[in-house]
Amino acid sequence: MPTFYEGIMVISGIISLYNMRIIYKGINKVEAVAGEMHKSHNLQLALDMALMPINDYIITGRKGYMEDFRKASVEVDRWLKELEGELSGLEGVFPAGVKEEREILKDVGASWQKVKEMSLEIFAIPNPVGNSRAAAMMEEMDYKWAYPAIEKLRRWQEIDKEEYREAHEESERALKLAVIVMIAGGVMLFSLGGFLAVFYSRIFVRPIEAIHNGADKIAAGDFKTRLDIRTGDEIEQLSNAMNEMAAQLDSLYSNMQQMVDERTRELQYERNKLNGIFEAMEDGVYLVDQDYNIQYLNPVLLKEFGPVDGKKCYAYFHDRTEVCPWCLNQRVFAGETVRWEWTSLKNGKIYDLLDTPMRQSDGSIWKLEIFRDITEKKRAEEALYKSEEQLKLQISRMPFGYIVWDTGFRVVSWNPAAERIFGFTPEEAKGKHPYDLIVPKEAQPHVDVIWRRLLEGDTAAHSINENLTKDGRTIICEWTNTPLRYHNGDIIGVLSMVQDITERRKAENALQESEERFRTITNTASDAIICLESLGNIKLWNKKAEEMFGYTADEVMGRDMHELIVPEKYREKAREGLKGFFQTGAGPVVGKTVELTALRKDGTEFPIALSISAMEIQGEWLATGIIRDITDRKKAEDKIMEQLDFLKRFEKVAIDREFRIKELRDENDLLKKRIGEMEGR
Repeated sequence: MPTFYEGIMVISGIISLYNMRIIYKGINKVEAVAGEMHKSHNLQLALDMALMPINDYIITGRKGYMEDFRKASVEVDRWLKELEGELSGLEGVFPAGVKEEREILKDVGASWQKVKEMSLEIFAIPNPVGNSRAAAMMEEMDYKWAYPAIEKLRRWQEIDKEEYREAHEESERALKLAVIVMIAGGVMLFSLGGFLAVFYSRIFVRPIEAIHNGADKIAAGDFKTRLDIRTGDEIEQLSNAMNEMAAQLDSLYSNMQQMVDERTRELQYERNKLNGIFEAMEDGVYLVDQDYNIQYLNPVLLKEFGPVDGKKCYAYFHDRTEVCPWCLNQRVFAGETVRWEWTSLKNGKIYDLLDTPMRQSDGSIWKLEIFRDITEKKRAEEALYKSEEQLKLQISRMPFGYIVWDTGFRVVSWNPAAERIFGFTPEEAKGKHPYDLIVPKEAQPHVDVIWRRLLEGDTAAHSINENLTKDGRTIICEWTNTPLRYHNGDIIGVLSMVQDITERRKAENALQESEERFRTITNTASDAIICLESLGNIKLWNKKAEEMFGYTADEVMGRDMHELIVPEKYREKAREGLKGFFQTGAGPVVGKTVELTALRKDGTEFPIALSISAMEIQGEWLATGIIRDITDRKKAEDKIMEQLDFLKRFEKVAIDREFRIKELRDENDLLKKRIGEMEGR
């Protein structure tokens, strides 16, 4: 008989130990699930934190939010990596549960990469405030990638809660079965006495009940619960595991509570900051929920429309008793950003309205609407329209081409003069790129450079290019280009004015060739040739002039001739004479050859023969002087004069001698006569 009872005890013990193993496994699973919940919660919070700087940048345009996003991105990447490691460690233990969670993690990771890519594009927009493209990109990022990722993380947390519940229930069932087995064994072994039953209960039932009660407390949220079981077997190991799990859950809860508090403070700070921005804005701002209740009005709208007094938005702004038939709220609540114009019947003002969805912490969508008063702008636009009509009439009569390009370098406006120059009608040119119309392929890189400069705001983009006509001719055109700006300073296009200078360029080339020939002739001349423009500045200085005066052409070009080659004592008189010449082209020495004294670079003076001729070019008189060095001639002339002077002196001496001889003869005749008279006496 004792063998029978012993067998019963052994079987009961085996079943109990098996159930305790199930309980232990369940507690381990609860511990693992708690770790997952902690990390998935952190990932969700990090993802929320990463979205905030992007929203703030679109609202304020402050570049500092880019750094905030970078820091938040590091946290998101860290928690993604930790969750990946967590799942890798659980695959061998809970393969079924891990499979779905791994798919969720994969989808969240892919969505996060899209969020990062789109955020970089948003941060690349220089002026995001009120920018429809930025708002549309934010909307797409939120509703296509960010919010679905957050929902999947919430699904993950639901899976973890379900796994937690199942593990707890499994442990509880095992505990109940162990109790039943113990009771049954106790009944069957009643003959052994109450002592064994009590002993068995003390060894197995009480510790298991303690574990069960502790699990219930932990499941109820009492993470301070600790078990004190010292059986020296797997039950003690199980209780220790329960204590470790409770400690981890307690730490997790404390950290999560701290994160929630911190997040709450951050949200409050951001809300206060956002309210501060709204309060300081010059534009009106209001928030409305899906029931048309006004949740916020900034001071601008309060000043213009008065207190809300509990009115719905359609009653407050439009004095209506029901929803406006033109209301766009449902489109906004569906995730669409809308921009439209509205004229208030209350104050007669015209507003540019930007409606964008704003997700709240509870998941609901409100509408954020920004009012910008454009009344004066509209009036200005109306006046501008009238002036533009007048301008169009004037442009159509302009003798030069007038072309307006959009920022994509496509024709917006093309006047009749442009048609005359290039041959394309306005209908043929409108919407076309210049590379498809008038710019040769080889000139396109040069034009690309000019276009980039214009879009950067360069106002000095003047150029002369070869262009093509509709009939295939190559012409030379002079372009003057100016960026066109919106009232906020944004470049919205380019204005080009163009002239066909093909014939002028041919004439200039012919003139240049003529000048080259003239320069060649003048440089081979035996006389110095100097050409003066207004005020006596040197325009031409040939090789002979260089030799004669000692100055190179580079030294004298553009300088005052008088300071270089006219002796100081003659300068003022020479200047006065040239003043009259440059006004009329006439002067006392024009068309004549005069002899003057000139000055060399070394300071020596020498005689010259100067012939001046006048020439009128484009209404300006030019003086051309041909100069010959007459030093040798003057020396020859001086020698001849010396010889003449000698001859004159010799002639005078001879004449004087003749007079003296005659006088002597007369005196001799007289003497002879007196002697004769004396002899006759």
